Amino acid sequence: MGNEHFSLMLNRQYLGVKGESTARDFLRRHGYQIRASGWRFKRLEIDIITSYEDVLVFVEVKTRIFNPFGLPDEGLSRSQIRNICRAATAYMEYENWDGYWQFDLISIEWRGDGNY
Repeated sequence: MGNEHFSLMLNRQYLGVKGESTARDFLRRHGYQIRASGWRFKRLEIDIITSYEDVLVFVEVKTRIFNPFGLPDEGLSRSQIRNICRAATAYMEYENWDGYWQFDLISIEWRGDGNY
């Protein structure tokens, strides 16, 4: 059972990295400027921090393998939302940001054939 658990953790980690990379590519193609990836404040993390025109955008990326019973964005809990807000506040204080900002969620569902 230990090896199965380790393999599952590696697959989840790979899936998360692949999903965030796909999200960054999508954002760039649509004119967003990536400011940071995996930005950390204490034990909190924001997947992607980007800007579009004069708006600072905090992006959470949820990636899952195709599941007919649930979408990736359904995995965003209230505690995760609170933590993203705390980290975003810390980032804005660190950068002395006083402009517009927003939170976005990118939900990626990987299909069995490797497509999303």
